[in-house]
Amino acid sequence: MREDTKAMSYVQSEMQNPPRSIDGVTVIGEAVRGVPPECAEFLIEITSAAPTVAQALRDNHVKTTQLAQAVAALGVQQADLQTISLNVFNLYSQTLQGSQGFGIPQIVQAGFGMLPVTPQVQPEVQLGSYHARKTLRVVVRESLRVGEVVDATARTGATVASAFSFRATDEGAARRAVVEAAGKDARSKAEASSGPRC
Repeated sequence: MREDTKAMSYVQSEMQNPPRSIDGVTVIGEAVRGVPPECAEFLIEITSAAPTVAQALRDNHVKTTQLAQAVAALGVQQADLQTISLNVFNLYSQTLQGSQGFGIPQIVQAGFGMLPVTPQVQPEVQLGSYHARKTLRVVVRESLRVGEVVDATARTGATVASAFSFRATDEGAARRAVVEAAGKDARSKAEASSGPRC
């Protein structure tokens, strides 16, 4: 009961004596800065097919090495090629047992004579080939060379798998500069509003 009484008395005192509002001015600063695109990013896929998983992975590695050598001459270093994923999957092909004589009776030897026999066709699922697919992120430090880099990757058999993303090299520094400019704008607005009035 004592705690309830204390709580009630606190609420009543707050209602009788509401907190004083603080006079002030809220000023919003704005700033817009255009940042030229300094680098670009995009994804590519490298695929390879082989009868075995090991061979498919080896072929994929060879293609990746060839791609890295091709784009290195354009300023794309090894650190600018980042592996996003590597998947291996197999393709199945359906074959038919005894399909050589499909629909045509084959002659087989039975006893002392030759009898016509129609072979029974039985579907059989067999492994086809294994495919290895690697996805890489490519960072081009000179945005004007994106076209050249894409052409080089295409010549090695890779395909572009995403849209191009252009950005500033140091986005943090650009963001800090805009925030600082917005702060200066807010300060100048506040100083203008606090000047003498008639």
